[in-house]
Amino acid sequence: MFTVLSVTRNSIPRSFTRTTLFKQVRSNAKIGSSLSSTFSTSSPVNMSGAKQLVQKEIQDNFVMVFSKSYCPYCSATKKLFSELESKLEDGKKYKVIELDQIDEGSDIQAYIAQEYGQRTVPQVFINQEFIGGNSDVQALKGEKLNEKLKAAKKA
Repeated sequence: MFTVLSVTRNSIPRSFTRTTLFKQVRSNAKIGSSLSSTFSTSSPVNMSGAKQLVQKEIQDNFVMVFSKSYCPYCSATKKLFSELESKLEDGKKYKVIELDQIDEGSDIQAYIAQEYGQRTVPQVFINQEFIGGNSDVQALKGEKLNEKLKAAKKA
């Protein structure tokens, strides 16, 4: 059961921030940590297709980036890998999938969140290993990242 809350700007005390309002609504609704899963639109069938697609792309591409075209963090990651792409040996491919430009994008993002624990983008895989997001990639920048890019491709 959901409670509809009607709020006007004048009815909220100045000390009441959006965060405290959200916390109050969330606690009143008694949905706690299940809030994000309540609004998921992915069905088990869609998740199965997303799982197959994600696993295939990770296996087929040495560097796989799941991105959104408008995201500045994704842009920074893509720029870095575009610069490093020439260092990839033959047979090692770099690919980006823009989740906001394909129909399955939300299902793919939901699957990666479920499987790897990260919902934000970019989501980066190198040699079938989940690296994380832009801050994780930037932290590897330099010798550590070059080592990962030079490693033998997993079968």
